[in-house]
Amino acid sequence: MDRIKIGQVVKPQGISGEIKIACDQATEYLHLTKVFMMGRQFLVEKSRVYQNFLFLKLYQYDKIEDVEGFRGQNVFALKQEIPLQDDQYFIDDVVGCKVIDQYGQEYGMVSKIENFGSKDVYTLHHNGQERMFACVDALIEKVDLDHKVIVVNKEKLDEVLL
Repeated sequence: MDRIKIGQVVKPQGISGEIKIACDQATEYLHLTKVFMMGRQFLVEKSRVYQNFLFLKLYQYDKIEDVEGFRGQNVFALKQEIPLQDDQYFIDDVVGCKVIDQYGQEYGMVSKIENFGSKDVYTLHHNGQERMFACVDALIEKVDLDHKVIVVNKEKLDEVLL
């Protein structure tokens, strides 16, 4: 099962077993039917969003005492339950992709992606060397996950490749 982290439990919410989860784009997770924490699966009974927090009521967790132990836990969901538009993809799906420019020059394979705030930073491995670049606007022209290839704009890459 392919899982992705969607957030972290902030605290129990109220006395009826609801949990408050800090996450980016909480509305994308309103339809989840199950979540995973601490290596276990939990069925979602109800969900709602308020001020970019996701609130979940888990099936058979009906009291604050039932969910107090979830405080600080990372929350995961199945990737297939999260809707993506045609031009969207999960960041971790591009790890292992080959990076080439629009002229076909190869720059290496993505070994990891980190986020340091404003932009994602891609690390590439090529011929035993490690290089990095910040994923700035207009850099990525195409992501082909079927063929594991990312096409970048050479001029933009030259500006940010370290």
